[in-house]
Amino acid sequence: MKRERLVAARVRRHWTLEEAAERLGVNANTLYKWEAGKAAPRFYNIQKLCEVYEASAWELGLDMVQEVVTSQALATNEALSGLMQSDLTLRLLVLVFEPHRVSCQHLQHLQERIRRILEEELTTEQDLISRREALHRLALLPFATLHLNALGASLSRPIEEILTQCAAGVAACWHLSKSAEGSDLALAFRCVSGYLPTLKAIVKDSSQYRRAAATLAGQCALLQTILGLHLQGLKEAEQYAQEAVTYSREAQDIPLLVSALHSATWLYSYAKRYQQALHTIEQAIPLLKPKSRIAPLSPLLCGRVYSVRAIMQAKNGQDGTPSLNLAKEALLAPSDDEPCFAGVEFTASNIVLDEAHVQCYQGKLDEVLNSLSQVIDPETLVAKLPLPERVRIGTLNDVARAVLKGEHKEMEHAIHFWRAALEGAVKLHSEQRFSEVLVTYESMQSLWPREKRISELRDLIIRW
Repeated sequence: MKRERLVAARVRRHWTLEEAAERLGVNANTLYKWEAGKAAPRFYNIQKLCEVYEASAWELGLDMVQEVVTSQALATNEALSGLMQSDLTLRLLVLVFEPHRVSCQHLQHLQERIRRILEEELTTEQDLISRREALHRLALLPFATLHLNALGASLSRPIEEILTQCAAGVAACWHLSKSAEGSDLALAFRCVSGYLPTLKAIVKDSSQYRRAAATLAGQCALLQTILGLHLQGLKEAEQYAQEAVTYSREAQDIPLLVSALHSATWLYSYAKRYQQALHTIEQAIPLLKPKSRIAPLSPLLCGRVYSVRAIMQAKNGQDGTPSLNLAKEALLAPSDDEPCFAGVEFTASNIVLDEAHVQCYQGKLDEVLNSLSQVIDPETLVAKLPLPERVRIGTLNDVARAVLKGEHKEMEHAIHFWRAALEGAVKLHSEQRFSEVLVTYESMQSLWPREKRISELRDLIIRW
């Protein structure tokens, strides 16, 4: 199968096969076989191709070849091959230190490859422990090797190394942000805060790497927004959201900008500034149109924008049903297997839960519970599908509130959901989720002021 990207890289330089082969140190027939897909370059040949063509293995269409060649090389050493299979950290570090030319596309592809590895099915408790340890090490790598810190920029190493390691670190932090452990959220927040000063300095001073650094800075600020809401508060999170929007515009990264506007929308909603929330998500709608796209947008991302707009319309007393229909239509749109950047965690589960939010505001309790059951087991309250813990907890509290608003106001149902939300908020050390369950408890007290079971719940409300 002909390798179009490899051919294009040579043609862009107006080199004949013979001229390119001479620079690569091989004969023209060998290069022809590589371009025609009749033979695969060895690992050191891939390194030379990246160097001569000033491109990454992915940009040359050789990334999968590189992985196969690496695996074959490791297979010659039985001990090393076994270690690669069992040591997740080593597998991830191999990706970070592969030869490449840094670009926005390369960094995006690196994050996607890391995501695929991290989302492989885990079968044992030891797998979960190893995965968590690997995430911690990858997130902390830029501090150990590049001496980054939150106090100021550190540019003692080549910019290419800084961007690559920060891209990998951000990917690890996104996965840590979905954890049920408060310490993981805190570590992710500290790490992205430590990357930012150096990334901002590169945006300011480097014309060559400005966009790539701005993309990573925007991702860091977006993570600060999400985690800052839980660890610090609304005021701080809003400042981070503004930075996320600023850097995503600087990077001309449409998916990142849409995600930043989405996060800012929720912040304004939590602050009960519903008109501002609706206005903010409306700003994302034109970005979904083909003419505005610089990068491809996934149907999931488009669907999430429409479903969140439906929630904000409902909170403003408007009919969100047309927006929900648009969200469902977006999910039916054909989609290529396009790479996604680390910050996009939108799934079909999110859109189902958004529909449940709208149903809450419409007072449709039976429909809320039906939507919930598609994503979270109504008995065990365990997520059936991958879902960030902070989202699961917020959903459980929302359902408890919906029960209180329902016609029958079933106390047992309300307590069932509320207790799980409280336990999750405490374990996560989330200021936002903890304050939400307190509000729900006050509503339960108002409804059943003399009910002993309700008064006894107060003893469970202990902040970490």
